[in-house]
Amino acid sequence: MKPETLILPLILLAAAIFLEVVTRTVALADNYRELAAFYDSQQAQYKIAVDLRNQFQGIATETAKLAEVGNQNAITVMERLKAAGISVQLPASDEKTP
Repeated sequence: MKPETLILPLILLAAAIFLEVVTRTVALADNYRELAAFYDSQQAQYKIAVDLRNQFQGIATETAKLAEVGNQNAITVMERLKAAGISVQLPASDEKTP
């Protein structure tokens, strides 16, 4: 075969590969934008969930402290939390031992 006869098929092959790469790149860019928008939309719910978890942890810690000193209502709450599979651990004591 003459080299001149291979030019058109090689140009068409190169053009097809180029168009495929461009098409996939555009699709990936669209997917990235969609994922970024979804991530941004979840940030508000995530912040609310973290705040709620921190509030619950604070309430549970104080309830555990009350249960530790014998408050019957707090003991009941702690038993129900334990039955629901929620464990509450008291933070390390701030008191310094001599």
